[in-house]
Amino acid sequence: MRIKFITLNILHGGVYFDNVVKFIQEEKPDIIVLQEVYDSKNETLEKRFRTFEVFGKIFKKDLPYSAFQSAFFNITEIEEGAEHGNAVFSKFEITKNEKVEINAPYAIVDETGMTDYSHFPSVLQCLEMNMPEKKLNIFNLHGIWGFDGDDNPKRIDMAHILASMMVGKENVILAGDTNFTPKATETIRIIENANVKSIFGDELVSTFNMAHKEDMAYATASVDMIFVSPTIQVIEKALSNVDISDHRALIALLEV
Repeated sequence: MRIKFITLNILHGGVYFDNVVKFIQEEKPDIIVLQEVYDSKNETLEKRFRTFEVFGKIFKKDLPYSAFQSAFFNITEIEEGAEHGNAVFSKFEITKNEKVEINAPYAIVDETGMTDYSHFPSVLQCLEMNMPEKKLNIFNLHGIWGFDGDDNPKRIDMAHILASMMVGKENVILAGDTNFTPKATETIRIIENANVKSIFGDELVSTFNMAHKEDMAYATASVDMIFVSPTIQVIEKALSNVDISDHRALIALLEV
């Protein structure tokens, strides 16, 4: 069975909210994994602070199953704060939704004036989905931040955690904003030892949208990735040029 899969860091709940919605509606994915999603229940707040709820209503017909996991409670932009983390919207029934903390534990966070995010709470969202006669194992990652995209001790530890969650499972897709680049060869080696492979490898120069980045270092940072197990064949893959975030979406047509 062929499925269209997308991963996207939507930027602070969707700074370009309507553009993100239009992109998803036009692409018609079967599964989309998102990072930097807000989940406030306060209906008086701007839509982007209620991403999970609002997207759930907008995409209910085509992507009726959804799941969210919070990495931290963010009080930076709104005084009352909101849960902030990873989300999935899917055509297929979600039968498991768990999270694994891969850096600092859940906390109340104020990013005001922050320049070092290396101690930031980060999570891996772990999901199981039912396809016709098959089960999918989806892992939605927002990885550990660093001052570069190379290997470091925290990323090595993270890689071991990721590998331990994936090893022995079939039909695995690991995707998201990893916050490391293909130069993190040891991190990637550990992850790929869990019987998955990066579908883009080192093909992409950057996965950032430089229209929203001033630091030119981002122009050579390919941090968004998709890994799949050998049971999944890559039919097509693309880096989107649509202006919807400070990241660019990865799109893959997969045969499961």
